[in-house]
Amino acid sequence: MFPTRIEIIPSTGIVDKVQALVPLTTTLTMTCLPHHGIERTMRTSVELSTLGYTVIPHLAARSIHDQAELTRIMRECDGAGIGEVFVVGGDRKQPAGPYGSALPLLEDIAQYTGGRMRAGVAGYPEGHPTVAALDLLDALQDKQHLATHVVTQMCFDAPKSSPTRRSCAAKA
Repeated sequence: MFPTRIEIIPSTGIVDKVQALVPLTTTLTMTCLPHHGIERTMRTSVELSTLGYTVIPHLAARSIHDQAELTRIMRECDGAGIGEVFVVGGDRKQPAGPYGSALPLLEDIAQYTGGRMRAGVAGYPEGHPTVAALDLLDALQDKQHLATHVVTQMCFDAPKSSPTRRSCAAKA
């Protein structure tokens, strides 16, 4: 069983808020929203990891511009001691580069890291608003050889004023 993780939105001042409110023993996942971009996700992830937190950045495939940017991201993860990422297609309408879905991004991550980077993927047990149920199942099966676990649900039980959300993961 995976421990509960707190999902952080990389907003202005969040590092100070996390330091003040969240124990170092808490695993943090760092979301990648289309309007924030991958740069903010990585900058905040690296900063919190350097402070001693275990951080799992979300890598939204449609937000990554090219393989050079992915290489930079993997180097940043390696330098900050980040050994796990959460890979999703992302919510951008149009891909910023060659990655239109999570699968090719997972393949490049595995190739670049020699399989050393742990990678979680989304399971969508309640479905997805823009993807048919059978397509979700096919995509999950296609990714199973590259994923170390599946995140199956989000538990939005934090107070509205809180800058965090909890995510729950299940082993693949």
